[in-house]
Amino acid sequence: MAYLYEDGQGIAQDYGKAREWYEKAAIQGYADAQNNLGLLYEKGLGVGRDYNKAREWYEKAAAQGHAGAQNNLGLMYKDGKSVAQDYGKARTLPEKASAQGDVKAHRNLRVLYTKDWSVVQKNGAVLDVALRVELDPMFEGAQEVAR
Repeated sequence: MAYLYEDGQGIAQDYGKAREWYEKAAIQGYADAQNNLGLLYEKGLGVGRDYNKAREWYEKAAAQGHAGAQNNLGLMYKDGKSVAQDYGKARTLPEKASAQGDVKAHRNLRVLYTKDWSVVQKNGAVLDVALRVELDPMFEGAQEVAR
């Protein structure tokens, strides 16, 4: 029901009602609902924007191995939203999600490793460069950096 209200599929779009339904399922431990509730709080859809609540719901879903939540939580660590900025977690959480086949996490890792050198500089260049090349074989300067 929450998905229908969120997307407006067959009924009028209503983020407030989507939040109500997601919350019912999230409290029962459903990781998809926890992640989606986190998204609503992060974006301020149907609720006031609240990064702390978003993080709390992402953490619950990520603890259950939810790939989307792992990726979303990693982005919060990258940007320092409601948490101290932590490039290690910004890398390891999306790596877990990417290993499960999460395409958004894979894309976000590519961005981290091709555009955000601070991740490499702060987290051990050898492993990170290897992952950068693995994620994007056409990575500019891969041969130079890998030497």
